[in-house]
Amino acid sequence: MPSVDERTRVEDDSLAGVRELLAHVLAEPSNQGTLFGSFVLHEELGRGAFGIVFRARRVGSGELVALKQMRGGTQATAQERREFLAGAETALTLDHRGIVRTLELGEIAGCPFFTMPLVCGGNLAAQLDSAQPSHAQAATWVASIARAVHYAHSREVLHRDLKPANILLDEHGEPLVADFGSARRLSKQGECLESGNGVLSFYMAPEQASGVTTGLTRRADIYSLGVLLHELLTGRVPYEGLPFADWVTELVSDAPVHPPREIEPSINRDLERVCLRCLEKDHNRRYESALFLAEDLESVLVGRRPLHARPDRAWSRGLSWVSRKPLRTTLLAWVLLSCLVLASGLASLWQLEREQQRVVLETNAFIANSQAGALLFQLREFADRAERCGQRPAIHGILTEGSVVGRNAGLESCARGFHSVYLTSVDGRLLSQWPQADTVVVGKNYAFREYFVGASQLGEHGVHGAFLGPAYRAESNGLLQFAVSAPVFDDAGAYVGVVVASQTADSAIGQVRLQDASDSGRVVALLGPRGRDRVDSATPQRQSFDFIVHPRLQYGHEVLVQESIRRSLERAFGSDITPGDQFSMRWAPPLLVPDYRDPLLEPGTESLAAFVPVGRTGYAVVVETSKNAVLRDGRALLNKLAWRAGAPFVAGSMLLGFWAIANIRRKHSLHRRPRPRHAPSPGE
Repeated sequence: MPSVDERTRVEDDSLAGVRELLAHVLAEPSNQGTLFGSFVLHEELGRGAFGIVFRARRVGSGELVALKQMRGGTQATAQERREFLAGAETALTLDHRGIVRTLELGEIAGCPFFTMPLVCGGNLAAQLDSAQPSHAQAATWVASIARAVHYAHSREVLHRDLKPANILLDEHGEPLVADFGSARRLSKQGECLESGNGVLSFYMAPEQASGVTTGLTRRADIYSLGVLLHELLTGRVPYEGLPFADWVTELVSDAPVHPPREIEPSINRDLERVCLRCLEKDHNRRYESALFLAEDLESVLVGRRPLHARPDRAWSRGLSWVSRKPLRTTLLAWVLLSCLVLASGLASLWQLEREQQRVVLETNAFIANSQAGALLFQLREFADRAERCGQRPAIHGILTEGSVVGRNAGLESCARGFHSVYLTSVDGRLLSQWPQADTVVVGKNYAFREYFVGASQLGEHGVHGAFLGPAYRAESNGLLQFAVSAPVFDDAGAYVGVVVASQTADSAIGQVRLQDASDSGRVVALLGPRGRDRVDSATPQRQSFDFIVHPRLQYGHEVLVQESIRRSLERAFGSDITPGDQFSMRWAPPLLVPDYRDPLLEPGTESLAAFVPVGRTGYAVVVETSKNAVLRDGRALLNKLAWRAGAPFVAGSMLLGFWAIANIRRKHSLHRRPRPRHAPSPGE
């Protein structure tokens, strides 16, 4: 057992070591950072699923390195620590100028780490974010990366996580493969026998996305190189823009990847062929090795054809079969022609229906624009009449007195053409109404009505004008109405009240009757915003649209428009309603809806509808025609279809018949051709 003096000496030595380390740290001003063992950690360079990479300086020597620290290392299990260090241990065995090697690995204060040389040129992900490389640069980079990956494969290492963020660039712009954290060992036959799920990314091969944990081959890395090449050439990875679940579905399907030239037509065809060879869904059809990929890319760069990604010669085998089997070819061609004609006929029928629907939609849009203009003129007249009503001396007298008045001749003279006329004070109290209602509403406060709020805004700013408010359910009779309101000013120009003129939801507005004069099955209707009622005036307004005018709408009733249509109208025409600017002429592109469902028509009826805004009032005119009415007369469609599909079918059948007869005669003539004189007969 050590004596007290010996224990004291050991403790003093330990403290001396700590003091020496701290002295090194404090002696260098550039070492401002977090102390981690014998390293000072500076800024973060990046982070992944398993660790965080810092720029670090070794205390004493001042050497700069990249240090990767395990995330949550002190809480990690022993298995997680082994998996974290496995990639670094794998990289220790690799010595290639295109691979970032591991310098050292270990554990400090229970947190595993390893260090790598500090590469100052960033990575390919940052390069892609800043600028798109040229096609030659992309091929050069991927060729260099492929040679490094081939070296790793030759050392029986499968990377499994090749992506731009794991490709670093040195100070000369040369790519270096990094982060072997997901790497696995390969067998002598080139198969991965170790289990373990890698990080899901848009660069993994289909067999990885399907959940295979063992049995992967080096061709999984080749697929990742193909995705990398695709992104460098086009700026996108295959299936970019899809949600991750849909992307996985497309990846594991048999459908081939779309050619990069569909995105970027300027890509060299041989370079595209190399890229598509890497992106084959069947791993057996990809490059056998990354070295072959590098050689093909280097061949394309110097103008030679790729050696390992030659175009398929199946067409030549097909031509040979056709020449040997003319009768079968004729039968197959006729079946193919029949299928093509049938498909062409169906496509033509669909196209003709679309053309007819387009014409109907354009006609409905023209009618809707005309009806919206006429309706805006009528609403402008209502607004002018409401303003003139507010200028009557009798109206001024009621508002000046500020008391509730029953029968009022001034309002009666304003009521022509309206369902009713109201007069409110500046605080929203109803002072008078014409005609008088059975339900007592005079004296109630209607400051919550949007028509009052809009007119009040005009009055408070001293603006003469009118405001068309959303539809509401009248408390006097329970009917759906909409109203035009105008502020009233006294002789001195002071705002003293509001006059309101209302209309009930019906099939006409004033002199404008919304209907189509022709017998075409068209329906013309008016839609408008729905305001709040007294029962929900304290709650946020429910955004909705109502039918205000419709041929099948009962007097004073309301039917809500579908929520999807309301949102579409708001996106197309906006939802802001500004007092004072509602009745100005405004043109907006019509909203065309080819599958509109009118709730007032028979259930399941789809219509071709065109929506047009009525100025800036928030109201919209819709003109619709049911698809049943459009397709009712199909004779013209059948005649066009007969010419478009029938004529090519007859002509093609005749040509095939002539071709078949010619081949049959040729075959018979070959059989009947006399044998050479020196040829023996079958009986000899």
